[in-house]
Amino acid sequence: MYKRLKQVGIMTMAAGMLVATAGASLADDGPDAPAQSQQNLLWFDEPAPVDTDRNQWQSTVLPIGNGYMGGLVFGGVQQERIHFNDKTLWSGGPAESRPDYNGSNRTTPVTRGQLTDFAEQLDDKSTDVFGLPFDEANRILTREIIDPSAWKNGMGMYQDFGDIRLDFGEDAPAEGEVEDYIRDLDLETAIAGVSYTAGGVAYEREVFTSYPDNVLAVRLSADEAASITVGVSLDDAQRAGSTSVSGDTITLAGALRDNQLQYEAQVKVVADGGQVARAGDGLQVTGADTVTLYLATGTDYENDYPTYRGDHPHEPVTERVTGAAAKGYEAVRADHVADHAELFSRVQLDLGQGRTDLPTDERIQAYRDGGADPALEALLFQFGRYLTIATSREGTLPSNLNGVWMIGSGSQFWNADYHFNVNVQMNYWPNLVTNLAETAVPFNDYMESLREPGRVTAGATSASPSGPGEENGFIVHTVNNIFGLTAPYAVQEFGWNIGGSTWAMQNVGEYYKFTQDREYLREEIYPMQREMADFWLDYLWYSEYQDRLVVTPSVSAEQGPTVNGSTYDQSLVWELFEDAIDSATELGVDEELAQEWRAAQARLDPIMIGEAGQIKEWYEETTPGRAQAGDLAEVDIPNFNAGYRPLPHRHLSHLVGLYPGTLLSKEDPAELAAARVSLEERGFESTGWGKAHRINLWARALDAEGAYRALTSMVGTPNGYAGIMDNLLDSHGQGTNHDERPVFQIEGNMGLTAGIAEMLIQSHLDRVQLLPALPDEWADGSIAGIKARGDFELDYRWQDSRLVEATIESGSGQDLLLENPGLADFVVLDGAGDQVALTERTEDTIGFETEAGQTYRLVRAHDLTVEAGDGGAVSVAGAPAAGSYEGRVPDGAQVALVAEPESGFAFDRWVDEAGAEVSADAEYAVTVAEDTYRRAEFVAAPEPTPTDPEPTDPAPTDPVPTDPAPTDPAPTDSSDPAPTEPAPTGGADSQAGADQAGDDPADTLPDTGAKVGVAAAVATILAAAGCLMLLRRRSSAA
Repeated sequence: MYKRLKQVGIMTMAAGMLVATAGASLADDGPDAPAQSQQNLLWFDEPAPVDTDRNQWQSTVLPIGNGYMGGLVFGGVQQERIHFNDKTLWSGGPAESRPDYNGSNRTTPVTRGQLTDFAEQLDDKSTDVFGLPFDEANRILTREIIDPSAWKNGMGMYQDFGDIRLDFGEDAPAEGEVEDYIRDLDLETAIAGVSYTAGGVAYEREVFTSYPDNVLAVRLSADEAASITVGVSLDDAQRAGSTSVSGDTITLAGALRDNQLQYEAQVKVVADGGQVARAGDGLQVTGADTVTLYLATGTDYENDYPTYRGDHPHEPVTERVTGAAAKGYEAVRADHVADHAELFSRVQLDLGQGRTDLPTDERIQAYRDGGADPALEALLFQFGRYLTIATSREGTLPSNLNGVWMIGSGSQFWNADYHFNVNVQMNYWPNLVTNLAETAVPFNDYMESLREPGRVTAGATSASPSGPGEENGFIVHTVNNIFGLTAPYAVQEFGWNIGGSTWAMQNVGEYYKFTQDREYLREEIYPMQREMADFWLDYLWYSEYQDRLVVTPSVSAEQGPTVNGSTYDQSLVWELFEDAIDSATELGVDEELAQEWRAAQARLDPIMIGEAGQIKEWYEETTPGRAQAGDLAEVDIPNFNAGYRPLPHRHLSHLVGLYPGTLLSKEDPAELAAARVSLEERGFESTGWGKAHRINLWARALDAEGAYRALTSMVGTPNGYAGIMDNLLDSHGQGTNHDERPVFQIEGNMGLTAGIAEMLIQSHLDRVQLLPALPDEWADGSIAGIKARGDFELDYRWQDSRLVEATIESGSGQDLLLENPGLADFVVLDGAGDQVALTERTEDTIGFETEAGQTYRLVRAHDLTVEAGDGGAVSVAGAPAAGSYEGRVPDGAQVALVAEPESGFAFDRWVDEAGAEVSADAEYAVTVAEDTYRRAEFVAAPEPTPTDPEPTDPAPTDPVPTDPAPTDPAPTDSSDPAPTEPAPTGGADSQAGADQAGDDPADTLPDTGAKVGVAAAVATILAAAGCLMLLRRRSSAA
């Protein structure tokens, strides 16, 4: 299966690389789909509107990127706009106007006495349920601990860069006058295309950003010579630079007014045929066969604390555009496609058929109207992987709230920064499980770079004894820029986030769990884990009222009061200790220190269940929104659901132990049930990223229909302003119901991809769970290349919601425990087709040892019954399709049964009519397709009088039916899905298991006979015995 699925993927990639586009005119009612592969393609039959009023560009443009820079393709006919950004173009940080910039940390550190005094006031329940009135606690936190005067406008924000403008002249046709217009984005090649016909000439346009050459490339072509006439210019979004022309190159250079950051962009214009001449601040190309543009950008930013400055960008920018031009378009394109495809093609997902014949915006609208489209859901899964590759590559900064794209700096919400209270973490949820480990490295590197500035924050606001070079803890609060700003912002509900870097360490730690790279663990990950674990060992405070160690002061992200020990912070510290202990154990270091961490972890007691059966967000909580302490009366929780009534709050911080953590799981059914109650309380309506978060949480709760309802709420959201927009980008949404206008935030896309993966595979416990939250809508499907912790890569398919087969490649030779309902009906085969001895076997689990680099197959087995009848007839009952097999053999001969090709079954063990195991001393072999599996051995009953029957042709046997063509499930109202019960409906715990197949044959069957492994060998043995074995399939039930 592994090779077969991989071959299919390669064929798909090849088809996707074809540059064939066809369609209908803009004025036509029913455009044809583009000719190339549809599975991983976005396409539209009209350009994106150039007008960017009210952020409408966010729902129409096509994004391309290489980690360093991003591009947005509009696809205009008379004028084309290709917008570009550079991830290092930021205001804020060190500047002439901020010579004392220190990451906005307070200059006079908070003392441990101040923190203890505040904690004691919060612990005193004599007059207030939360120790202090909300406003007073808020004042102490924001005025005495954070100190707003330290915030010296050094935060800054991600900045817009500019546009390539292409003007095709007065003679260019209007949009309504062209035919066969198609604008598309091929996820498999990462190339955006535009094609149309005008005046009998077919025009094509390709745009991509190359990671190998670090340029944005544009190719304009036509099917008639001398047909390309275009003016090329660069626009400066900052209006702070100047544009110059030299030969075939336009240069835009300047410095940001805020911090004097130097920036430069160059575009080189290469024409095949025709003429290129200067035209003002741009270039005019006339009568060319093809025109190719190479754009490079850069700044003098360098991620080097504390100056954050490097060399002027002119020289490297020049080298990149001249190098790309010398290399040539075809070579640049080929290297780009190969680089991208090597990553993207690792995973293939098939959830069924969909409306690939519709333009993507119409396809999304059909989904919003209730039309089922499982292939669209698979496309969104792959789109998140595409965006991951486009925004996070080795050597680049990590993806921010906007990934790498923006138009108009002033229009961006939350500075397009790095938010550490869920958003940046969510950006990196899908990387490892979807087989893109390389793209996780930029975030790991970024966290390493925040250690020095984060120690300053730990000392300034958390009384850590960190000094220069001392590893005593690094804290990153909610908002962060690329200049090491890690200090808390002076707003209680979202400014203070002492657990931000601790949460981010979960992402970093996951890298080892998936890759098993011990050297990377030793050199990169564990030093950060150890530092943070030591910080918490020193920082945690014992609360007498709660009788546990607590994080203080503590705020559950963006709502509620300031308290001792919110569930959010308590859970994060518990997970950090767990990861640090595991790493120390794996590396064989710090045994005594790990014992101290374990002791502190045991005193955190992070999970509490409230009176409504919910996971409590605060210790004092009774039911959601209400709290009580001591002898005081129950009160409303202040600032509960801040700014979101009547909708539930978007954040689910108290469930961080469910996902992405491991604290809440099916190992404790009562806690998992409480998590479901909390999920129901938070509801399904939220921001785009909030819905994505819910997909993951419902999947971890093993509730398939809850996860799918969250998915359909996100994809089918009305108008796309609180979920998936027309171009598949995610929107946070603005307004009370997030439906007034789009607000692009990329983490929703990443969270959706991670959520679908979580529905199909989970490996956070001590096992790999296959199809743990499979909804009914995905009853038939397959996935190839998905990753599990322990460095396993898996391909598997399912039919009628039941696992059919799986292939597992072991990257590091770890032991593997698989879980899926009815796994007792399966056996494991190694690469040679031999059955693998099992270390564990239950009704729903199979465990076995693996070797690094080896591939294993999980195939269904069957209990068979062997019966020796009168005259030496041997029948085998229990075969698939209710058939049985017969054969006559002479006295004492060995019997072998050869199944028809593609019958799709393997054998587990031999038993007699009474169910007793048959001892064996001869090989039993079955051939299925190209593989031969050796299963068990037996000796046929002696025949008193051998009698050979006349030879007859065996009756034909029907192979096991292949997977039927996927069908669309019944339409559902995705904008208002039917409520689901909190109990799981499709998870591993809720599916009925199959009957136990029996003990592992490797443990129960003796190995005493001659070995016969293939059909030819079997025939040889039978011939030597002087007999002819006849097999025929009977139609009677077994």
